[in-house]
Amino acid sequence: MNADERRSKQQYGEPHSRTGSGSNQGRVCCVYLRQSAVYGAFIVLLAAAVAVLFGCGKPEPPLPPLPPVEKLSQPPVAVEKPAPEKQDEAALFFPWHPGDKWEMDARSGPDTYKFELTATVEHEIDGKKTRFIEMKRDGQTVQSEGYIADDAGIHRIAFGPDGKGRIEPPMTVLKLPLKTGDEWDWKGKFKSEDGSVDGEARFKVNKLESIKSPAGTFFAFRVDQTISQITPEGRNETVNKQWFAPKNGLVKQETTTGDSTVSAELTKHTAVQQ
Repeated sequence: MNADERRSKQQYGEPHSRTGSGSNQGRVCCVYLRQSAVYGAFIVLLAAAVAVLFGCGKPEPPLPPLPPVEKLSQPPVAVEKPAPEKQDEAALFFPWHPGDKWEMDARSGPDTYKFELTATVEHEIDGKKTRFIEMKRDGQTVQSEGYIADDAGIHRIAFGPDGKGRIEPPMTVLKLPLKTGDEWDWKGKFKSEDGSVDGEARFKVNKLESIKSPAGTFFAFRVDQTISQITPEGRNETVNKQWFAPKNGLVKQETTTGDSTVSAELTKHTAVQQ
């Protein structure tokens, strides 16, 4: 008897033939039934475990209905973000509203003066809006100057006690944006009731400086000007140094004509609008 035959005998009993005794056939049948019962119980337990894990014993609650799809009358349009506003440097260094006032103390040698500059009116000259500033010395009007302000700069176009004199072409006194080291020239005519005079001018922007005055301390750009009037009698030259501070405009000035120098500094700036 080999090994397989011995294992078969131990598991299933003695081998039998088709014509073997009924008792041997009964024993073999019982063995098969017992095995089938064990396998069947295992399958039932497995099915029960699956039912517990996956909830087969209770029906799943129905899912909520999907919200209705809104029909668009028009396709969506992309909304562009507005571009940041560009800073108005003309308004920053040349603030002007009717009624704005700059009060300054001036000195020339032993003499002292009170200067008052006031923004007065705005009207068109040659189709361009011109803003006027009236200058008084100790209460008396000595000059009324007209300026055009745009993205390129501040341009002086009118002069004289009554503002009727004209500068052709307009003279750029501030070139924007203000940058240290910038230089530019002007050449044209000063026209008034007394006639026409040729003129030339040179400008240069110097570094930002700290200026102390009775009105406060300001960081201001110094702009040097040399303005010449050319007449048959000769060349009359005026040298100006002007300091412009953001939101305040002119805060200091030194004017030299020949041997005379007048220095003025801001004591009070009254702004109608901020």
